Amino acid sequence: MQRFGKTELLQIRETYGVSAAVVTLPLQIVMGLTPFPSDLFSIANGALYGLWIGTLLSWFGWWIAAMLQFAIGRRARMDFELDAEAERVPGWLRRFPVGHPVYLIFVRLVPYLGMHMGSLVPGAAGVPWPRFVWCSAIGTFPGSLIMTAVGAGLVRW
Repeated sequence: MQRFGKTELLQIRETYGVSAAVVTLPLQIVMGLTPFPSDLFSIANGALYGLWIGTLLSWFGWWIAAMLQFAIGRRARMDFELDAEAERVPGWLRRFPVGHPVYLIFVRLVPYLGMHMGSLVPGAAGVPWPRFVWCSAIGTFPGSLIMTAVGAGLVRW
């Protein structure tokens, strides 16, 4: 098995440049809509583009996925079991209504389901779009930064 190191990553970046993001960004958005982890795309962004550009790409991909999930939640609000999903949220966060900015920002820090619950549930609950847009922009940033930093750190390691 061939080792994939810093030299190979630099060659990919030099060959494809930012045009690689034209492929990886839509894939990250699609994976962000599924229950499968899309963290690998953020790690790859960090490895290929470094911390800041990688974070920007990862954040944008997750933010667009959040907007799409919110729209899906809005569309499915009649069939969505909001009470059952709300019970999966940690107790301290349940004290805040679904439309509260604290809920909308911090639910995204709940491992695995936080990103999905932070988009589908507010959509189904009828949270106003403008509030969701700015809260999800803030809420998706920490995960983007952390996962991209992992990728950037792996290259330096």
